[in-house]
Amino acid sequence: NFFEKRKVIETEFNTYLGGSGSEAQLGMEADSEGNIHIAGFTTSSDFPTVNAYQSTHAGGDWELDYVVTCIDAEARNIIFSTYLGGSSDEWAGPHPVDGWFHTALSPKLMDVGDNASTHIVCNTESADFPITAGTVQSQRPTIRTPWETATSLVRLSRTGQLDAATWLG
Repeated sequence: NFFEKRKVIETEFNTYLGGSGSEAQLGMEADSEGNIHIAGFTTSSDFPTVNAYQSTHAGGDWELDYVVTCIDAEARNIIFSTYLGGSSDEWAGPHPVDGWFHTALSPKLMDVGDNASTHIVCNTESADFPITAGTVQSQRPTIRTPWETATSLVRLSRTGQLDAATWLG
């Protein structure tokens, strides 16, 4: 019968993560220790930062910066939480259409490596987006789009520090 076949879903925890502005989650992955890595973007200047590579919101015209947070497996402690961006806007996948971001149409934008490092594909208008020297492409590519965005690949360490960042394209 219906009641014998239904599945019971138990909630282990719920929590809020954000500041006084707008946030959107772009990816979420668990590492081998069960810690939860979350990538997204925010307009909040008071997004919680802990052990941050970048502790302040840099923003732009739309005040958009990436945020990357790692919480422990029980969702009791933030291991790290950092902004990631330059002085212009960082975009979350596709550009706004009719004032709305359609992130469901985006490809996978983040992944967690074997060593609990967080890998993120970033779209940015910022010429001063943090890029590390000696990477595949340390020069910002020539931009030929109406939004003047460039793409980068970023790796944050298991403690939230910038390991490597390179331009793509």
